[in-house]
Amino acid sequence: MAKRYIETSIWQKAWFRKLDVETKALWLYLITKCDHAGIIDFDPDSFNFHLKIDQCHVLYLELFKSFEDRIVLYENNTKIWVKTFINYQYGGIDTLNPNVRPQKAVIDRLINQGLLDPETMSFTQVETKPLSDESKPIKTLEAYKPELEKKFGSSVDVSHEIEKMIDYLKQSGKKYKDYEAFARNWCRNSNGNKKNTKSGSKYSLADFKKETGGFNIGYCYKCGKYEFYDNREIWQDSRCCKARLLPKRRGQ
Repeated sequence: MAKRYIETSIWQKAWFRKLDVETKALWLYLITKCDHAGIIDFDPDSFNFHLKIDQCHVLYLELFKSFEDRIVLYENNTKIWVKTFINYQYGGIDTLNPNVRPQKAVIDRLINQGLLDPETMSFTQVETKPLSDESKPIKTLEAYKPELEKKFGSSVDVSHEIEKMIDYLKQSGKKYKDYEAFARNWCRNSNGNKKNTKSGSKYSLADFKKETGGFNIGYCYKCGKYEFYDNREIWQDSRCCKARLLPKRRGQ
């Protein structure tokens, strides 16, 4: 069982005292659940389960702002690096000894993640560009897809509905404070759009052209590539992009 050091004076630090209870718990979770180099996946489901709270992806991003430069989000906000973890556990990067196996593992991990420059043995400036107002809802909806599939996968074609949400947001120009709540409400009101059945599509088999062998010609919604599908497969996702199938290429 792994053991972790923690600075007991943290309770006297002004930045920590100002945090609410949930954010304090989140910080303690990060520094005790991260790996040996201070790295942890950005997993709201895990955070909610262990902390007994209910926050969405976007709201966690807001909570992270309270930690300022103590954490770094990278790889398109899918990973979190608790930058100060090295100080707590090892006394700083300067004290890490590559001749000590556990410490070498930390060095290798940081280098592998692009967080440490092997030449200067100093932390790199990981680029964490904030999402633009236009791309933020799209990224949020795509990241939330697994959770939507858990909640609605048996009754809603989630991939199809996300495409419709994105088209709606682009055309209407509307913005929402919580895009995950927007997505949940959209799926609830999708009028039983069944997954993998023709009742979940505005098309029928008659709309799809047949090739000489009798297979349906389906075009991928995303890339436009066509392939041949049988009557069951035509209601499933495309083989290339895992998107819904159309009887003709978009725009035609």
